[in-house]
Amino acid sequence: MSKAVVGGVMETGLDDGLCFDQLEVGSSMSIVVMVCRSWDSDNVHGRYISTDYIFSDRNGDSIHATARSNVAHYFVDKLKEGCLYLLKNFTVVKNRPAYRILKDSQYMIELQGSTVFKKVSVDHGGFERYPFQIVQFEDLEVTNNKYFVDVIGYVTTADNVSTTSTGRRMLEFNLRNERGGHMAVTLWGKLGESFIAQKAKKAGVYTVILSSMTVKQYLGSLGLSSSSATLIIDSNNIPLLESFNASLRGVDLRAETQPARDGPHAVTTIAELLQSARQDKKKAVVFRNSIQITGIRTKNSWFNFTCTGGRCRKGVTRKDGSFWCEACDNAVYFPRARYRLMVDVKDMTGNVVVVLFDEAGEQLVKKSAKSLLDEQEQSTNSDDMVLPEALRCLIGGTYMFELRSHTYYQYGEYESFNCAQVLLPGSANYASPSSVDDILDPAAVPALSSPVKKAPQFGVVTPDKRAEKRSSNLDCTGTDSEGVPGKAQHGLSMDVKSGSDVGSEVNVVPGKRLKKVTGGEAHDPVEGTSQLIMDPLSEQEDDVDDKDSGGDSVAGTVGKKGVHTLLIRRMKSDLLAIRQRMP
Repeated sequence: MSKAVVGGVMETGLDDGLCFDQLEVGSSMSIVVMVCRSWDSDNVHGRYISTDYIFSDRNGDSIHATARSNVAHYFVDKLKEGCLYLLKNFTVVKNRPAYRILKDSQYMIELQGSTVFKKVSVDHGGFERYPFQIVQFEDLEVTNNKYFVDVIGYVTTADNVSTTSTGRRMLEFNLRNERGGHMAVTLWGKLGESFIAQKAKKAGVYTVILSSMTVKQYLGSLGLSSSSATLIIDSNNIPLLESFNASLRGVDLRAETQPARDGPHAVTTIAELLQSARQDKKKAVVFRNSIQITGIRTKNSWFNFTCTGGRCRKGVTRKDGSFWCEACDNAVYFPRARYRLMVDVKDMTGNVVVVLFDEAGEQLVKKSAKSLLDEQEQSTNSDDMVLPEALRCLIGGTYMFELRSHTYYQYGEYESFNCAQVLLPGSANYASPSSVDDILDPAAVPALSSPVKKAPQFGVVTPDKRAEKRSSNLDCTGTDSEGVPGKAQHGLSMDVKSGSDVGSEVNVVPGKRLKKVTGGEAHDPVEGTSQLIMDPLSEQEDDVDDKDSGGDSVAGTVGKKGVHTLLIRRMKSDLLAIRQRMP
């Protein structure tokens, strides 16, 4: 291959140059390519993995090239789109079995740290600047993540970017072709916002090429979904778009009023939902109605610890003494608690298990899973260790759930659906409870409104006592948590000076109620304590104290004689323990 360098740009002849159809695994000859397009690729968790390219050769053929993240900096911003380069020392490998950019290409190129490239100046004849592989709507089929497709059409409806129940941003719209066929399109993440911005700059009919899309089946119909390689192309200078616009002449382009997706068939009973899901779970069926929660399953707990890396929400396991995410293949040092509630529900026609993940769980409970865990750790109620009270009080209540047939799952003796969302009063799809009187069993559910939730009664954290059956609240009333005066503290009441050192601010005398002194009305004989007035206890309180302290050598003997050192130490120790355990 003859070559000469003129002005820093290599001029080369292509008579003996290598073409893509001559490539084989292990090829090491030089090749001249045109860079058609480039993009950064992320994995499903949002982590950058490579910079990818589409190259074309002098025969107009195309090939996919990739530079992994550890060497991509050699090529980023140096290989310019629309320019020609001489490449050598690259690696030819077999095309990927999945996520193929070019479906029918047998090989692909891997750029390495040793790859050398030089910009060249040759006749652009033969090089294809926009090598799209357009697939007509009628020929689309589910790709199963094996390859990507390119489509062309004009946009009829494009709503605002919305947020899914899992927190992902998405844009849905309809794409139509010149023959009247239409396809629902979903753009994920920032791509949807970019699409809205590009469309706003165009007047009239908005025609576009969507490159590297996947075809999926959702709720019984095909749809296009974006990938990390997707590119939105709307330039009027592209020949393919020019010819498509010309084909639209004479076509009725009036604004379409139909939504991006056909609405699923609605059912109102659990029996109808189960029947449809058992026959064909891919059929678009949605259930929106009030059902009663009859129980919450705790065999697999009510929450999961999940990964917090990027967009990953997978559950974590244990490995080498730490949490580990198998999907990210990384240690997770700060896992997040997320709901995974499995609730038994019923109506008059049947019963089923409904699984509520994090967002739906928060809609139902109105608290995060982390806040419930914090309350669970502070609670002294043994029942809360299995199921927090905020979840227990859901049992017996009726709530409006949205369930979809494609989430149907059968395991052993039960059948389940995932909850898409909990419909609250005031939401768009919420129906008045009076409209479902014929669905819920009046005997089982007297009222269709959600039960009044009682505020969780969490006991005040107290230190361990040696022979006491009740815990005492730290207050100025001299009563314990059940209203019995002074029994748990042997007839003593405590007053702690705010902001002072616990254990050195309490003066204790048996048979007296302690109060703060506002002035210099009394003098406390114990050094280092705040001034207190000792009022005599009532006869009732004194009787309780005498009965309770009869069998206690400290409270019954020493306590009656005055302030004893052992009693003071015990009270100081209890107060220190309270301070350490209080939030």
